[in-house]
Amino acid sequence: MWGADIGTLNIYAKTGTTLGQVLWTQSGALSRNWFQAQIDFIPTADFKFVFEGVTGADYESDIALDDIYITTGACGGSICGCDFDLDLCTFTQATTDDIDWTRLAGNTPSTNTGPENDHTIGTAAGFYIYTEASNLFNKVAVLESELILASSGRLCADFWYHMWGADIGTLNIYVKTGTTLGQVLWTQSGALSRNWFQA
Repeated sequence: MWGADIGTLNIYAKTGTTLGQVLWTQSGALSRNWFQAQIDFIPTADFKFVFEGVTGADYESDIALDDIYITTGACGGSICGCDFDLDLCTFTQATTDDIDWTRLAGNTPSTNTGPENDHTIGTAAGFYIYTEASNLFNKVAVLESELILASSGRLCADFWYHMWGADIGTLNIYVKTGTTLGQVLWTQSGALSRNWFQA
C-alpha cells in the first residue's frame, strides 16, 4: 500500500450473499515494503474470506497482496493458500465489484506507487496481485477464497500486503457465508511505506 492517494484494504467473512462486519482493515500509504497480516477467526457457519481493495482518488493508489494462506488452529497447517506465481490458485474474482485484481511481476505500471517485486522471492520473477488505480478512482476489487467449512474450527488468515502511494484507499478482509458478507475481520487504510507488511 504505497502511493500518493492510497485507499483501503478490507477483509470480510462472507456467509451466503451478504458481507458482514469488517474483520480487518488498513487505509492510507504505509511504505514501499511488504507487510504481513494475520487474522484469528472462529467461524459459526460455512464462509468465504473476501479481500476488498478500494482505490483512492488518483492513479497513485495501488494495493497489492501476496502469499495468502488460510490455516487451521493458531496459524498452523494450510487449508488453502497462494503465492500467485502460477495463477490465482483457488481464489476467484468477484463478479459484483467494479474492477479485478491484476496478477503482475515486477513494478506496477503507475509511477510512485506499488511494490518493486513480489514478497515470495523478492525479485521481478515472482508474481503478486494488485489493484491498478490509473483512471479507476474510488473503485472496489474483490477476491474470494474457496468455500471453507465451519467444521474446520478455529482459523488463521495470514498474508502479506503492500499499500504505498499518494492516495491509498482501504483493504478489508471479510467472512462471507453463502452470498452474505459478514463482519470485517481486518482493515487497513492509507499509505504505510514502500515495504511488504504481514497481517
